[in-house]
Amino acid sequence: GVKTLTLLDSTLTDLLPAADTLGTNAVFTINGGSTITNSSNTITGIVTGLNLTITGAGSATATVSKDRTAVKTALQDFVTKYNSALTALNKQIGENAGVLSGSIVVRQIHGALRSITGYNGSSGSILSIAALGLELSDEGELSLNETTYNALTDSQFTDGVSFIGTTTTGFAGNAYTLLKQITDPVTGVIQTTQSFFDKSDERLSDTIAEAQDRVRLLQTSLLAQLTQADTLLAQLESQQSLLTGLFEAQRTIALSGI
Repeated sequence: GVKTLTLLDSTLTDLLPAADTLGTNAVFTINGGSTITNSSNTITGIVTGLNLTITGAGSATATVSKDRTAVKTALQDFVTKYNSALTALNKQIGENAGVLSGSIVVRQIHGALRSITGYNGSSGSILSIAALGLELSDEGELSLNETTYNALTDSQFTDGVSFIGTTTTGFAGNAYTLLKQITDPVTGVIQTTQSFFDKSDERLSDTIAEAQDRVRLLQTSLLAQLTQADTLLAQLESQQSLLTGLFEAQRTIALSGI
């Protein structure tokens, strides 16, 4: 890179012919294209997945091919994770379904998985996951048929990689879009459903609190009425004693007259 260079010996004598000697950037081209300038001899980001190191002036030929083993490993990993997700979903469906039985989230994810495996390409020799060797069982589980995969010609394999695509294109892009509609932390189905449950729980808590307040008010009112009733009963008992005394006195007088 363009940096000031200083080279001193053990006596701190500058060994460069002139002070403030500057380095230079690496200048190169790829496939006869436009000139590229880089501050380091290590070149990254020019070719996706490939780092280059400049070791000196001149030219070099680099041959790059797609890694069949890496792609197969990625497909097998996808199969494992897809089946794991499907198993978890199936536990929430049917007669012995779990706590998410009937949940819209379960139905949405199930629909997304079906749409992912049903994706069709629009060009090339590989237009479906079956052409790559990914097979669906009657229960909806995925498996990789290695015989089909290994039999792909170089041209078919290249088309297969294009079919798989990226997070914005092809099979992977379609899967990414479908799953993001479910998992997006702001607008996804899981988040919106969770927000709905949170609001419902909040409303229910408010309703319970209001009911408890009404119960407490009713308790206070009933307690006051019971206190008044006790007072009234005491008064009645006092009046009863008085009346009983009067009747006894009248009876005594009447008997005395006899």
